[in-house]
Formats: sequence, structure tokens, C-alpha cells
Amino acid sequence: MVLRIFLLLLLVQAAPVWSKSASEPNLSPTLEEFRAQCRLNRQGAAEFRLAQAPDRDDFIPLRALEASQSRFSFERFVSAMHKDLRKNPVTFFGNGGGWVFEFDQGRSMLPLHKTVTGIYYRGKVHIVDGHHKALSSLFLGAETI
Repeated sequence: MVLRIFLLLLLVQAAPVWSKSASEPNLSPTLEEFRAQCRLNRQGAAEFRLAQAPDRDDFIPLRALEASQSRFSFERFVSAMHKDLRKNPVTFFGNGGGWVFEFDQGRSMLPLHKTVTGIYYRGKVHIVDGHHKALSSLFLGAETI
């Protein structure tokens, strides 16, 4: 028991950044649940701007991403999210703890080599490829990608 508590404390210290989600999102959401969770996790994104174009080898804030396609397949999003979760497990701590991700000191669900391709313009990165990865990360409350 003491070892479990010690390991939990080490995990919390190793990844001190938590997602904004106070309750664990349903991992098989309805479209309405998806939209509500994404709205919660996108608060403040409209005003956010990057000072300069991001480097290829850096994680970038999800708030800096902008969709460049007007439609997406919700079923494809759910499938992609489940695939990402199988490859890169995340841990949820209840009571307002939130998700702890594996990459970028607990802020990113995906490693650097799982890229989202985009074009930098006026402080935002407009997604060209990787929409479903970005949506999965946004839905789960990651801060960077």
C-alpha cells in the first residue's frame, strides 16, 4: 500500500500538468458530448496567438490550431481516438485530477513523431493533415500536440 502511494506521488511529480477536464469524458461519446467537451477544452483559444512560427521539433499548444476543413467524420474521430489510446495510454485521476498524458511533461497525448501538418498564418497553425489526431487530443483535454 505504501509503495503504491509512493509510486502515485512520483507519477504526479513527474507529470504535474493536468487537463482541464474535471470529470472523465465518455470514451464512446455522442456527437453532443463531443462538442460540449471540445468547447470546454477550447476556452480562450480564439484570443491565443503564437508569436512566431513553431519549430518542427516542438510541441505546439492546441489553442494555436485552427481547422481548415469544414466537415469531419465523427465515426472516424472515435476510431482514431481509440487507436491513439491503445498506442499511447493515458491515466485519469478522479476528483478533479484530470488526465495525465505520456508526452511533453504530461501535456500531450501524442509523441513528436506523430505529427499534425499545418500552415502557420497570423499566429495560428491551420491544420492540413492530422485533423483526427488533433480532435482526439482536444477532446481528452491535452494542452499540446
